[in-house]
Amino acid sequence: MASHLDRARAALFAGLALWASCAAAPNEPSSSEGTDPGVGSFSVELTAGGGFRFSQLSYDVRGNGFHKAAALDVAASTTLSTVVGGIPIGTGYTLALTAQDDAHALTPCVGSATFNITSDATTPVPVHLTCHEAPKTAAVPVPRWATAALAGLLLALGATSTRRRARARR
Repeated sequence: MASHLDRARAALFAGLALWASCAAAPNEPSSSEGTDPGVGSFSVELTAGGGFRFSQLSYDVRGNGFHKAAALDVAASTTLSTVVGGIPIGTGYTLALTAQDDAHALTPCVGSATFNITSDATTPVPVHLTCHEAPKTAAVPVPRWATAALAGLLLALGATSTRRRARARR
């Protein structure tokens, strides 16, 4: 019989709870094409599976003295598709993605990839986000008799302390 953790892993990896594939649709013009030949773009496609819901996806692009970061609202659906433009042509860029499920049943999902912008066309950058089931904190059961005994002990200690203070004042 599969444990809850095994089912969560199966949902994450078999169904790929999050697979961010930053890839352009064929022949899709970039929002920067024709405007500035020194910049390019990439697109992000995100599909959430396994019954998990996400409100936002944060991205961070760095490299060649360039930095761009933002949070994208994904609360309305289990899929997201967007183009991030204005990336100067160059090599050695790093794209980092982060997402947290709404119920906090998973640790923050993270993934990164390196890529190059070689033209003003949209560049495909596949990024696999990895999530893990958040650790569960189990409450330790306390028997009712132990609670009552502790309450009685504290009451007796409080009464003894009050008597000692009253005697000390005389």
